[in-house]
Amino acid sequence: MHVVHVPSPQDEASRQLMRDRGQLPKEVRQHRDRMRKLLATLGCWDDVDCKAFSGRLACNAVKCHDGAPLPPELSERLLRECERLALAEQQLVALEKTRQANVPAPARKRSHDLTRLKGIGEAGASRLALELFWREFSNRRQVGACVGLVPQPYDSGGSQVDQGISKQGDRRVRALLVEMAWTWVRYQPGSALTQWFNRRTQGTGPNRRARRIAIVAVARRLAIALWRYPKDGTIPEGAQMKVAGGDSMVRDRTKTSNQMHGFLLEFGISLPVGQAVIRRLPAVLAEHSLPPHLVAILERLHAHFKYLSEQIGEIDKEMGRQLADDDLGQRLLTIPGVGPITASVLAAEMGDGKQYGCGRDFAASVGLVPRQYSTGGKANLLGISRRVDKNIRRLLVLCARAFMRQVDKRTGCLAEWVRAMLTRRHSNVVACALANKLARTAWAITAHHSVFDAGLASSPA
Repeated sequence: MHVVHVPSPQDEASRQLMRDRGQLPKEVRQHRDRMRKLLATLGCWDDVDCKAFSGRLACNAVKCHDGAPLPPELSERLLRECERLALAEQQLVALEKTRQANVPAPARKRSHDLTRLKGIGEAGASRLALELFWREFSNRRQVGACVGLVPQPYDSGGSQVDQGISKQGDRRVRALLVEMAWTWVRYQPGSALTQWFNRRTQGTGPNRRARRIAIVAVARRLAIALWRYPKDGTIPEGAQMKVAGGDSMVRDRTKTSNQMHGFLLEFGISLPVGQAVIRRLPAVLAEHSLPPHLVAILERLHAHFKYLSEQIGEIDKEMGRQLADDDLGQRLLTIPGVGPITASVLAAEMGDGKQYGCGRDFAASVGLVPRQYSTGGKANLLGISRRVDKNIRRLLVLCARAFMRQVDKRTGCLAEWVRAMLTRRHSNVVACALANKLARTAWAITAHHSVFDAGLASSPA
């Protein structure tokens, strides 16, 4: 019985967190799809994803295609579906808030280590840590066999063949590993696994079956590499790590600085805005007579401010070292206005760029394209959609504003276009339009393996 590994009651109970986390989004989608299909039977195409839909349904504002009210029986059923949908969404939000705190410490550490790799998300890493890597494996074949990704041999007489993968073990983990393999190929184009996949599928052309077969082999190799990484600290060959984000630390440093300014203003001491005066705070305190208790609070805040500044500096240095080894990051830095933070975030988000068909698709994915309200052959363009990833959208708008501040000193078609736009549109509108162009330029550089050319970047429009 030494081959049987029985999980502890705590390990078994912790798995229910991720299993429930995977089931609740499915229930949310099922409720919305059911309401959408019920409405479609009467020619109604109202947006059921909107939070105000249940309120409009309760006051009979939802109509059929001919303007008639919904039948009472259908309206009551839709209201019951809205109640179930609201319950599922509330449970999902509550689970997200408490999930990390309820995960055991060893699994939390393994999950944190896995999320440092590009292409590995927090939810997938948590599921692997809870469902798979709680086991003790002796070799790599045990890892592949546990998730059912090893070939199943057939030996009979002189015939020895493989009948495909065994599909044993947890099907959730196996499906997750195959999904991770696709994201790994997308976001880790320079890794040894991705290069092996590209070599195996190089001559297949549009044959998707060959790619699906090869991705299963990538999933098996990826499972082994992810098992070795937390266990031995061996980073997968050629893999890129995520750049540690310092946004939260910058916000904390700003809050700390504002607190010190606020305390001093209560005693009539007004300091200039900026970090330089905060760094010499001890000299400022020596010049004024303040209560000892307030001085102790300011000293603690000043020590915290110095600690945050040191951490931000270390993150910036690490980001610079990683960008120096990242070919895509270096090419993105050639875009005017784009700095190391934006380049690293764009490189981590786009990968090889093949998931987007064109530059507009990427710009739309970050909410920088205008919303349309077109009817009767008349096209009306509204403001930007502001959908999906607001962090990348914010960074691109900041890059656009940095470019606009020095537009008088810049040359090229892009600078001429910005100067022409500023003569007839507000600077905020021009900043969003320029951010849209920067997003498209970033995709073109990523997908076509090129660098920014100021003479060919854009033409006046």
